[in-house]
Amino acid sequence: MESSCEFLKFIRSVYGDRFDFLRVRSVTVDIAADSLSVEFVMPYENFNDLSDDDKRGIEALVKSSFPEFGKVVVLFRKNFFSKEAIEQMIRKFIGENYAAMFTVIGADNTRIDVTNDKVEVVFCVTDATARLLEANGFLSGITDMLASNYSQNVSVKTEIADSITINDNAQEEMSSFVVDNKIISYKLGLRVCGGEIKRQPKYISSFKQSEKFVCLAGKISEFSSATSKKGKFFYSFTLDDTTAKMKCLYFCRSQDKRPLDVLKDGDTIVASGDLEEDTRGGLTFFVRTVWYCTIDYDSIVLKTEQRQPHPHFELIPKRVEIPTQQNLFEMEEKPASLLENRTYVVLDLETTSLDVTTCRIVEISGVKVVNGEIASYVSTLVDPGIHIPESASEVNHITDDLVAGAPYIDDVLPQFVKWAEGSALVAHNGFFYDFDVLRYRGAELGISFDGFRKLDTLAMAAQWKMTCGVKGNLKLGTLCKDLGIELVNAHRALDDTLATAKLFIKLCGFVDRYRLATDRFVK
Repeated sequence: MESSCEFLKFIRSVYGDRFDFLRVRSVTVDIAADSLSVEFVMPYENFNDLSDDDKRGIEALVKSSFPEFGKVVVLFRKNFFSKEAIEQMIRKFIGENYAAMFTVIGADNTRIDVTNDKVEVVFCVTDATARLLEANGFLSGITDMLASNYSQNVSVKTEIADSITINDNAQEEMSSFVVDNKIISYKLGLRVCGGEIKRQPKYISSFKQSEKFVCLAGKISEFSSATSKKGKFFYSFTLDDTTAKMKCLYFCRSQDKRPLDVLKDGDTIVASGDLEEDTRGGLTFFVRTVWYCTIDYDSIVLKTEQRQPHPHFELIPKRVEIPTQQNLFEMEEKPASLLENRTYVVLDLETTSLDVTTCRIVEISGVKVVNGEIASYVSTLVDPGIHIPESASEVNHITDDLVAGAPYIDDVLPQFVKWAEGSALVAHNGFFYDFDVLRYRGAELGISFDGFRKLDTLAMAAQWKMTCGVKGNLKLGTLCKDLGIELVNAHRALDDTLATAKLFIKLCGFVDRYRLATDRFVK
């Protein structure tokens, strides 16, 4: 297929106009990996019109059409294709890159036509303005931006008008778009690799999904390098612009050329590349161009400074009344040795992604277990200060609207730590997730969790199953089902925490009964 349009024609020759809302955003061939990747996009309102069977059928068609590739990956993404959305995107692009043009380009002299196969944009301007737009890359910039988002035939041109109408609301409109786009000011330094930086960096916190041609700036941390399983050398680091953090990867084209060796933790850079969704539900920035820079941090207006102040927040513990606890957990009068005269806080977190270095907490719950009995709990939603990705909301059902008005983590975490003082911490898969999230988020607030003893019920269950020859996976839901523990509303923090607390008490009994070694699940 020579183009995206030809590719779509081929799809429609099989399915007719059934999927006329589909577009091909990209077709990527990796000769070295013997792979082909095809990314389809469609309007948000049509996303549910494509069933799983439809997706499998299209995927099979693509694979049968390209038998020469050992691996074919087909992706389906949501996107917009309405005239109004394109107009809004153009206005934002102008606000980000050509703010002065708001005075001469507006809705009155912009014409946008959208068909199934083409997007045409016409700016009616004076001859002098037309020459200016052509000379400074304005038309080509909008063309590239629309082509990357729509994968259609894109035409952006000017028509000469005798005169134009000055937009009296240009300054107000420009300001609103610049605020929406959240631009970071910086001073360019020496080039590290790649070509020129042609875009202004935007806030990391403003990105919600995969996007091409992205520019970010920030301070480097956790800088490292490694070689992939396929033998490709790459760099990994985290970029922090104070609004959020982003995981970054740079793959070297040659084993002998390692341009990022000059970088180190603490350097401030501006970089361009593509944002892609990763397998952990977050975004990864695949970097192509890197320059040193000096960031004007005064140009960054943090969301915490724009928030409406919340009423004073107080994390209030509530008692848990379970009158039949001892029968429920099959405990003797004397609790298990791990529980006797000890206090534990069993916790669970819901977050914006599975990347512990960059995710934000959207819900936190803790259940206090005293001398083997569930005594009290705390639980609250948390405003993460960033957009909650749809991939996270699909799992935990927590959305931006739900956390609106919730306290921020800098209000919640200090009170949670104070409530948990003197207790050991317990979490399911805590060693590989929850405890690391607390460590990273706590460090940002000057809070350390190093003084807490920590136990992982997943590791406890693994030790029990290995010792007793019990089969089955170690997911919380599976373990609760195996042991007769009720779990409703999975992936909501309080429900998961209560179930984990019951599981923990049950497993502590197994530690005594089967003489399980504790060194594998206690740190």
